[in-house]
Amino acid sequence: MTDDLKPCPFCGSPAEADYSRGYSQYPSGLPGTAVAIYCQNCSADMCTCREDHRGTDAEVLMDELVQAWNRRALPAASHPEAEKWLGELLAIIHRDGGHYQAQHGDEKAVNDAHVILARMFSQSEAEPPAPAPVVPAAGWSTCGGCGSNDPR
Repeated sequence: MTDDLKPCPFCGSPAEADYSRGYSQYPSGLPGTAVAIYCQNCSADMCTCREDHRGTDAEVLMDELVQAWNRRALPAASHPEAEKWLGELLAIIHRDGGHYQAQHGDEKAVNDAHVILARMFSQSEAEPPAPAPVVPAAGWSTCGGCGSNDPR
């Protein structure tokens, strides 16, 4: 997975993975090893101490680290209605307290929300808005902890 490393988010230079980066443990000062990703130019880096994850394969730790390194903030919205769309998108994704998202996964929840938004914003002013999908009330109960609906 280290072949999928994006460039440094700060300077754009190539990044490199290191499976056995040495460091001194705190507070003992004992030597330890970590999996790390670092920029070859500006010294930006991320690492995960192997000692904190005993029994976890270095490849698994590196895969998680690569995902974190490759994560980027979304570019600033430039469309005048972007804030409204973002609010609508988040409302649709979390429409049932996040249970739909938990059951079907983030990708499906976001894709479904995009489809619903595309339908909403593609209609002319004269057309009534398309109805949003309804989560049936039967078979659902209210969660005592968070107050959201939960399938039985």
